[in-house]
Amino acid sequence: MTTSGLRRPARAGAAVAAATALSFALATPSHADGAMAYAAGGAGKGYFTSYGDYFSIMDTAADGHSAVIHWKSSSGRESDEWDIDGADNGWTVVNRNLPEEDTVQYRACWGEWGNQYIHQDSCSSWVTTSAG
Repeated sequence: MTTSGLRRPARAGAAVAAATALSFALATPSHADGAMAYAAGGAGKGYFTSYGDYFSIMDTAADGHSAVIHWKSSSGRESDEWDIDGADNGWTVVNRNLPEEDTVQYRACWGEWGNQYIHQDSCSSWVTTSAG
């Protein structure tokens, strides 16, 4: 086996490790554009990242409810992003393509995934940030 043959896998491994680290870094709350939003009772949390237009939500309580981010944009779009994988199973990340000039508002809540019911009294205050 040649020395160059040993280096290639190491370089490939380093490239994969670097790409993995970068993708993890982009998905962490420290890169959120707006503040972390927390549902009542610590039952869920979420944030928005403008680079790529990602909403991230995590269910943090084993209470039989699902965590949800309710969001709306200044261009009139509005939606709910649900984490239905159960408590403490990592982030659910959803990509939405929003106009760069949009303002985004979001809040974290908990609700019932089956009938899409959001308990309004569980919602955090609105967080406002830019999509661009």
